[in-house]
Amino acid sequence: MTIPTRNPSAQNAPHSQAAFACHCKHVTYGTVDEAISAGATSITDLQRETTACTRCFGCRHELERMLEEKLGSRFEHQATITLPEGMAKTSLPRPMYMPVLAGYSGLDVWTRVIVFNFQGPPEPAPFRLDILRADGERVRASNHVVASGASTVVDLPTAEIAPLLPDGFGVAKLVLEVAEVGSLRPYFHFISPTCISSTHEKTGAPKPTVGKGRNYHWIFPIGTCPNGEEAFFFCTNTQMDPMDGQSLIWQNDAGDSAATPVPRLEFDQSVCIPAHESFPAIEAGAESGAVRLEPADHVVAGFMIRLDRERQLWRVQHL
Repeated sequence: MTIPTRNPSAQNAPHSQAAFACHCKHVTYGTVDEAISAGATSITDLQRETTACTRCFGCRHELERMLEEKLGSRFEHQATITLPEGMAKTSLPRPMYMPVLAGYSGLDVWTRVIVFNFQGPPEPAPFRLDILRADGERVRASNHVVASGASTVVDLPTAEIAPLLPDGFGVAKLVLEVAEVGSLRPYFHFISPTCISSTHEKTGAPKPTVGKGRNYHWIFPIGTCPNGEEAFFFCTNTQMDPMDGQSLIWQNDAGDSAATPVPRLEFDQSVCIPAHESFPAIEAGAESGAVRLEPADHVVAGFMIRLDRERQLWRVQHL
């Protein structure tokens, strides 16, 4: 099976992984050193003088370490990266999406949302948390505030939320009305009697009325498993244009593939597809491969969910 990469030319570059200061974009330590020697004193400078990723914590912390090590007191620490003068900014508000489980599939599972504001806006940041059904209807809204250097926790217990979500699942849509979020980010937990599984939100399209300029492939990797597990492909349409004619494609490592249709989704509508029902090899744990969404022409808030039903063990990760 041919596996696409973000940067095909970098795949053949004569560098080992140890040579990269930024693994996301394959930017070497030498490239970053050159930018610092040429006058870069902040993470903003490195973002503009190199192609290094400055959003993920792993790359950002390594770049900041290099700046501080080489510049000492001349290193300009920045909590946020501002756009250059004259550049257009994303219009507010920009929503963030997280799946909600409330007794899904008859199981004892519920959801907690945590909004983490480390080095985010210096003033307390207000936000609204909407609960949406799968059909996109808002069934609950609540207003909250998260202080700088703090977190706000919102529990969504099954007793309160399940009556609002007849399918046992829905979406938490966080609307944050601040111009720059810094490190402010919502996370969520799936909580069962035996586990807590967590990851962060997925942000909606910058401009819901405008299609994106490039295809981004939403891929759910599947590994073999001795006991077999259920697998769910969860996604929300974050664009005004409806998702129509999409399919989930299962392709194993041998190159064999199969498909199952994805229902039409309007803006803010969601689906939780039990991929293991359409592709039995996944539940059996007998084959490894990947599930992908095709065609790749939509911005979705997507998540991959695995379930060991016998142990009520959930695992979730964003696409």
